[in-house]
Amino acid sequence: MYDKINQKPSTCSQMMICFGDSPSYYQPFSKESISENVNWLEPPQCVDVVRQIYLGKSQPAAKQCSRCSGSTLLNGWARSAAIRSWEMRWTSHCPCGGMWLVQKPGCLVASG
Repeated sequence: MYDKINQKPSTCSQMMICFGDSPSYYQPFSKESISENVNWLEPPQCVDVVRQIYLGKSQPAAKQCSRCSGSTLLNGWARSAAIRSWEMRWTSHCPCGGMWLVQKPGCLVASG
């Protein structure tokens, strides 16, 4: 059992963690370090929560969830019966259970 202690640790070695002690590599972020890096972040993009696609910069007419702020296209373009039934499942409620609110084009708030 103790003969494995002197072996070179592999990349998959286990970590020894004690309750109440923070690890030596733990460095909490300060507000200053976060605010310095905000400039490189891209603006949030809207994603259709039902179809899992990006809605793009020129946002079409869409529905937005009143609970999670997720968004989906107002009208789908499904061709197969399976995809049409999937879209019909989410016509009245968001996958999170919230109600849809119809938004004008370009008025969506990106969730996240």
